[in-house]
Amino acid sequence: TVFGWYDDNVFGAVEKVQKHVAMPSPDLPAERLWRIAAKRAILATGAEERPLVFGGNDRPGVMMAGAMRSYLNRYGVVAGQKVAVFTSGGSGYRTALDLAAEGVEIAAIIDTRSTSSAPAPLGVRIIHAGPVQATKGRHRISGVIADRGGVDEVIACDALAMSGGWSPIIHL
Repeated sequence: TVFGWYDDNVFGAVEKVQKHVAMPSPDLPAERLWRIAAKRAILATGAEERPLVFGGNDRPGVMMAGAMRSYLNRYGVVAGQKVAVFTSGGSGYRTALDLAAEGVEIAAIIDTRSTSSAPAPLGVRIIHAGPVQATKGRHRISGVIADRGGVDEVIACDALAMSGGWSPIIHL
């Protein structure tokens, strides 16, 4: 794991030698510290999805859209049978398309923007400029409360995918 990028392209890294081994050898260290002097370097640490903040966003059943999509596409696991999507960009729509392709019912796509040209699953209701105010449910989500121009609307669902866009990771 690289933990620092210093002057003149010098990097600090730590190697797990035996920290993860069930029967460690007494002759080897648990970890090893490396000083790497590179001629050239590229920082490609990726991006992280930003959450959308609202009341009850930490309730079981509320997930980042990218995480819900990863569970579906990598492991074949769905977070719910009737999913609402709260988004401010295309990532939420991609999640809705993938979920719908696997037979998951999409309760609604709630987009913070006033318009969107992103493709959505056929027949799915899209609510523009209608933020999620809160979630309903006791032990897990049973619905979301969306603001429809000053009127609260309850949308029944058993999971909520949210995406506030992506931010580049520019630190180590």
